[in-house]
Amino acid sequence: MTTAASRRVRGRSATVVMLVVALLLLDGLPSRGRASHVQAAGQRAPVVVNVWEGWTGLPAKSFHKLVDQYNSGHAGVHIVALDGADYQKLLTSISGGTPPDVAELFTDYLGTFANNGVIQPVDAWAQALKFNLKGFSTPALSPAYYNGKLYGIPFMNDCLALYWNKTVFKAAGLDPNRPPRTLSELLAMARTLDKVGPGGKIERMGFDPTGLFHELTWDFGGDFAAANNTKITANTPAAIKALTWEQSIYQRLGPKNIAAFESGQGNYASAANPFFRGQLGMTFDGEWLRFFIGHNAPNLQYGVVSFPYPDGMPQMAGTTAMGGGLWVVPKGAKNATAAMAFIQWLTTRQDNQVFYADALTNLPTLKAIRDSSTYKAALPHNDFFLGLAIGPHAHFFPATAVTTQYETDLGKAEQDVLFGKNTPAKALAAVQSKDQAALNSALGKGGGNVP
Repeated sequence: MTTAASRRVRGRSATVVMLVVALLLLDGLPSRGRASHVQAAGQRAPVVVNVWEGWTGLPAKSFHKLVDQYNSGHAGVHIVALDGADYQKLLTSISGGTPPDVAELFTDYLGTFANNGVIQPVDAWAQALKFNLKGFSTPALSPAYYNGKLYGIPFMNDCLALYWNKTVFKAAGLDPNRPPRTLSELLAMARTLDKVGPGGKIERMGFDPTGLFHELTWDFGGDFAAANNTKITANTPAAIKALTWEQSIYQRLGPKNIAAFESGQGNYASAANPFFRGQLGMTFDGEWLRFFIGHNAPNLQYGVVSFPYPDGMPQMAGTTAMGGGLWVVPKGAKNATAAMAFIQWLTTRQDNQVFYADALTNLPTLKAIRDSSTYKAALPHNDFFLGLAIGPHAHFFPATAVTTQYETDLGKAEQDVLFGKNTPAKALAAVQSKDQAALNSALGKGGGNVP
């Protein structure tokens, strides 16, 4: 994973997203790995609850520890977790299978799936099980709603900020304890940190803006939807300013040179990460980067700060891009009530949230944990990230009915501008026209195919 790619919260790719969309449209996800239960005569077989979660590796192992704990204390229920995304097998098994009883869905796509009826509102289950929804922080719960109905339960959140390499700062003659506060300071420091060799080859990049369009738009005071997410706002003055700012770095260093620099970067989740090696002076990344620093660069001297605000707009200090997962109930789920009881146990117990947040170096969503002085001090910069995530400028991408298409189109517009194929105003006007028409169509039909 490149540093730029890491900004796409939890590493989502367009291919993976579209496969998930395809799966949900075919009446849900199949169950896999159903456990066979040996039981004594007269015993009732436990209710098998199929849970789909998107992690593999260490995060999946941590999740299974929680599943095992729940299974050991609930004899009448057996949770079977599906790890990762073996989408080909999933697609093949759909025709003869049933959807899982509950699945994890990234916040960005809740509106698309809810509008098309492939996930169900969970208000009734939450009420029947007496979920303490007030226990979640308001920002964490906000992306779980669509058209006034609750469609998901939050567990972990992500929050992005600016990291800077203090050793690189010092070597370049900059104060290692003074990060940029404004966008002009960010540009000036990036120029100082840049090392460019013969032929424009970038040996060290002060700051790589690739993939920063969303954050910059919010930073300039814009957003991507309005009117209860029924109006696309792709070509606002804020969005045009954001893309123009991003474009300025590409114009200065050269699109091909930046592309070559990015393609030569080491593995994100290793000691070869360019930020760890001093090839990148500053990077916009999530709270999870601390996990990789601890495991791959424990001696790295770094700092983290909220993303710089536009000059003359100090009121925008603390702007951040948010992400996270929501537990949702797919259409056709057979054991949704038992599944939601598990989700209640999983998400509303502080010990579960602390355990999983520590395992993933993510942010818990319960107020009690976020307000805990003990938890704030548990990891470096926990206090900072927790405060940023509940600030007035913490943004989730709007849950529109066409978010899948919309984000893809915005990404293409961004690339076209950065590589000189279009201007910010024209590229964003095209997205505005295309995706507003798609949104009107989706809302008018009240569903249909996911764009």
